[in-house]
Amino acid sequence: MKELYTQTNRLFSEESFVNSFNESTKRLVELTEHLRLITKRREWIEKEGKAVLQKIGVDEKELESLRSSMRPFVESALEKSITQKEADFLDTFSSVFEDIIRGLDYAYKIGSMSQKKVAKKQRSIFNLLGYLSLSEGVYCEAVQLISFILLENCHDLYDPRRMKFAKTYDDLDEIDMYVKLQFLEQHGFKSVVGAFDRKLRNVIAHQKFIVQDNGDIVNSRTHKKIADSKSILEKLLKLVRVSTVSAYAISMELFSSSARIFEKQKLVIEKARASMKNPIN
Repeated sequence: MKELYTQTNRLFSEESFVNSFNESTKRLVELTEHLRLITKRREWIEKEGKAVLQKIGVDEKELESLRSSMRPFVESALEKSITQKEADFLDTFSSVFEDIIRGLDYAYKIGSMSQKKVAKKQRSIFNLLGYLSLSEGVYCEAVQLISFILLENCHDLYDPRRMKFAKTYDDLDEIDMYVKLQFLEQHGFKSVVGAFDRKLRNVIAHQKFIVQDNGDIVNSRTHKKIADSKSILEKLLKLVRVSTVSAYAISMELFSSSARIFEKQKLVIEKARASMKNPIN
């Protein structure tokens, strides 16, 4: 785009003038369509995300604070991307956010079942299932979104199990959650990491627990109390909150930053076209 803009200060042959104008027209059409798709996707994310955020009571200041902290990372990642890579980058986030919304819907269905008039033991079992589902799905995806942004900003994430560095979003699927959480904590995302109770997740995943009639959870071997029904629900809601806020803030900032970049490119082309005298069609 910079080259196209500087060409307006030069003399053109009739043929090169036509080619330059036609090329700018083609690029302008592409940018306009790209912006339309980005705006449409951003509006969908905003609509779906806010519907969830209203349920868990998140205020605008909290969202803006997280978006502001992610903005430099997002803009830097986008500036390093070539056109095709950028499109893939946006597609990745769009797809992941859809998965997160779907996962939250499932979690709410489990949650609504646990709030029905059932015994305390059954309610705790529902909440345990919900916690495991969120840990392996929604929260995991939110962690990967942040990790991916950091990767695109040239922060290295080493996978000790496979003895290689992650380069793509798919590589993150192969890395243990513990390693990714350490990675986020090292880069200042302690609040995201702190929302996750790794011990509770492992106890549930490995079936090392007993649910007592009063809803308390105890270790199946030591019978030591792990959590009561109230604390399990609080941990579940905390995980929902952090996962949703993180995914929403990052996705919105990504699509908003991308739109700003393309708007700037569009403005450059429009200025260049306006300076072309009597283009031949």
